[in-house]
Amino acid sequence: MNFHFDRIVEHIPFILKGTFVTLEYTLIALFIGLILGTGLALMKLSSTAIVRHL
Repeated sequence: MNFHFDRIVEHIPFILKGTFVTLEYTLIALFIGLILGTGLALMKLSSTAIVRHL
């Protein structure tokens, strides 16, 4: 079984671009989750009953 690395080398820029896009989406999702999670936690800890039960 022969594995030809020359076929992979020509696609490395495309693979790297996909890796960076994946990292961007991961960071965006992390920040959105952090913001929503913090907001919901603060609502849960609120002393106002209406906000606490949303």
